[in-house]
Amino acid sequence: MLLELILIRHGETEFNLQGRLQGGQDSPLTERGRRESVLLGQSMNRFLDRVDQWWVSPQGRARETSRLMREQIQFELPLEEVHEQTHEIRCGDWEGLSRAELDPEEVRRIHSSTSIRYPGSDGESIEDVSDRCRIVLEDWKKSLPESAVSYRTVIVAHGNWVRCMG
Repeated sequence: MLLELILIRHGETEFNLQGRLQGGQDSPLTERGRRESVLLGQSMNRFLDRVDQWWVSPQGRARETSRLMREQIQFELPLEEVHEQTHEIRCGDWEGLSRAELDPEEVRRIHSSTSIRYPGSDGESIEDVSDRCRIVLEDWKKSLPESAVSYRTVIVAHGNWVRCMG
């Protein structure tokens, strides 16, 4: 069986341009982010012949990226399914803050270890995101049809999540 998992990070957002941490917050895609999404959808339409499964993060920036991509694809697509475990790392008390507003030493400390969580009751660590990735992989394995010769799944999510899957 040939298994393909295509991992896609959402398009550029206003917070990305401003150097702000998004985490569980959402900011809209920029014009560039929308163009990136459309171009990726056009490329997928050109180079793929089918997609068997399509999962997307519950967050707006990933949902918009997915929608724009799907609008460009002319072959039949499966229904888009939201997978709750593909959301971006939660940055706790730092969400919405710009990097300039953060203590550089604290940022280095968090980035120096995969187990240190962002501050606040809902802050996550990279290990937390990796645990969610394992859940998604288990769900994916369970979803694979036994009789399929090949199976292609697209997941539209977030940068930290995609890196943890790699």
